[in-house]
Amino acid sequence: MRANVWKELENYFLILLGTALMAIAIQWIFDRVGLITGGFTGLTIIIRNLTEALLPGGIPLWLTNIVLNIPIFLYSYIRFGKNYIGKTGFATILLSVWLYLIPVIDMSGDDYMLAVYPGIGNYIHYQDDGESFAYKKGGYNAYVFSQNNGRLQIKDAVKNYEKPYKGFYVKICRDGVTALSETPGEYLNAE
Repeated sequence: MRANVWKELENYFLILLGTALMAIAIQWIFDRVGLITGGFTGLTIIIRNLTEALLPGGIPLWLTNIVLNIPIFLYSYIRFGKNYIGKTGFATILLSVWLYLIPVIDMSGDDYMLAVYPGIGNYIHYQDDGESFAYKKGGYNAYVFSQNNGRLQIKDAVKNYEKPYKGFYVKICRDGVTALSETPGEYLNAE
């Protein structure tokens, strides 16, 4: 009997930890870059984005998550009984609580990281939002990376996308050792 109690406590602790990690991923990454997760959680991100014009910041994710799940839980309770919805209900409520408590931090990054290997050559990087195909109409930024005589030079070639990188972090790779530049956009000795 005592082992069963510890097993249940372990299950609830894992639900607590799992929902916290999921809320962090949603708040810090998925929602910030416009990635849509599956199920009601993904729908909450869509609803928040659609309501941003009506409310500053849109309808909060935690509120939409609870509102969407209430009818499902009521139906499940009536149809299958309280034992059926115990841990699922706990996880859903907990996810909404975490979405409310965990602050939004933009982890998507406005910088571009490039690994550079010694040599001579050019590389052109195109940047856009990755989903709207705006690049077909010129809605992109292009950056030219040129390496010659041990120097790396970064130039803006085209600036037509509204969210340019704030900077570039360049990773120098030579002799199996890597070094990261200290400031974005600096010229580096890559040889």
